[in-house]
Amino acid sequence: MKVITIITCLFFIPLFVKSQSKEVKQFILEGQLHGRDSGFIWLRYWDKGGKEIRDTTYLQDGKFAFKGRAEEPTLVTLIGNITGKYFDADDPNLTEIFIEPKKMFVELHQNNFKTAKVTGALTQDQLSALDRQKLIKRKKFDSLSVLYKTLVLHKTKGDSTVELSAIKSELSSGAKKYISESKNMDLDFIKSHPDSYLSPYLLYNLLLAKAVSLPESAVFFNSFTERIKSSQFGAAVQKRISNVEQPRVGVPAYAFKRTDYKGKLIHLKDFKGRYVLLDFWASWCVPCRQFFPELKRIFAEYEPKGLSIISVSSDEKKNNWINAIKKDDIGSWVHILSYDNAPELLGHESENNLLIRYNVRAIPVLILIDPEGKIVGRYIGEGKNGDEKDLFQKLAEIL
Repeated sequence: MKVITIITCLFFIPLFVKSQSKEVKQFILEGQLHGRDSGFIWLRYWDKGGKEIRDTTYLQDGKFAFKGRAEEPTLVTLIGNITGKYFDADDPNLTEIFIEPKKMFVELHQNNFKTAKVTGALTQDQLSALDRQKLIKRKKFDSLSVLYKTLVLHKTKGDSTVELSAIKSELSSGAKKYISESKNMDLDFIKSHPDSYLSPYLLYNLLLAKAVSLPESAVFFNSFTERIKSSQFGAAVQKRISNVEQPRVGVPAYAFKRTDYKGKLIHLKDFKGRYVLLDFWASWCVPCRQFFPELKRIFAEYEPKGLSIISVSSDEKKNNWINAIKKDDIGSWVHILSYDNAPELLGHESENNLLIRYNVRAIPVLILIDPEGKIVGRYIGEGKNGDEKDLFQKLAEIL
């Protein structure tokens, strides 16, 4: 959904199971990029075994082609010349589509990848049709949003006749209505398509947004066919709804050991007697890095009062991790990686990975641990029980 308070990063950590199929299935994705004839285009996705796949190809007169393995309909990211320094879900030259183990074609437009048109992929056809239905519902909300922005501009220029309260109230009401209608459309699709690979994808996103409860999700999951239950997103949903004992408020935090970016061995138990704020992030995560100024303020104010910060990065390349620490000037507190000398585990269900230990499926996430080692708060990102304002209030109360 577009209307949210906190934007989590595009690249969530996958919850995939290893495939039991030995059949080699391949996809061929041919395409045409209008508005740019040369240069590169990138493809990124995770296979069913949880391995991240990256591929790059040259444009020839705007034409390109990718070939690879795909055991089932798979969500991939197509990346052109991104406009910012980092991957951003809203970047006009980045989009996500479903591919399938067959030959397909995609039509893209420079600076407008979001309008990608795919032929030959049933799951993508279903998603596109659903998005078109949602767009009809969204039109009134969008028009109100444009009107509100226009009125705000006039107000800032000194037009005292502009009244914002009424349109702001209507805009808020329209947003809530659209979110509710969008959710119901997703649920209607899930109920009527138990054998579609799109259904677990929609259900997983509803779970991330806390738009459906775990018991309700279990009912939908149990209605899926066996192949959908064992799919990538099916496995992700199953893991989430069965993980009742996930790290939550009131339970002891996992006592990890890691080596920080300076080579020092870090034990969580060594922080006993102090509050600890775990900050899950990555160098490529825009919202994560946008929050660093607030973390700096928190550290300056509360570190002398008994708070330690440990930032946990999910970066695969240590150079990217260390360079981001230096560039953002955040070396005042502790920095570790989510894995321990095994970056290939990043996309796997490994107990070695702190993302798994703390059930972090999208970033940023902040977890507050008390002096006795128990989790007392989880903020921002998915799986939250409060936003950043709640974190600030909590810190003010305890320190």
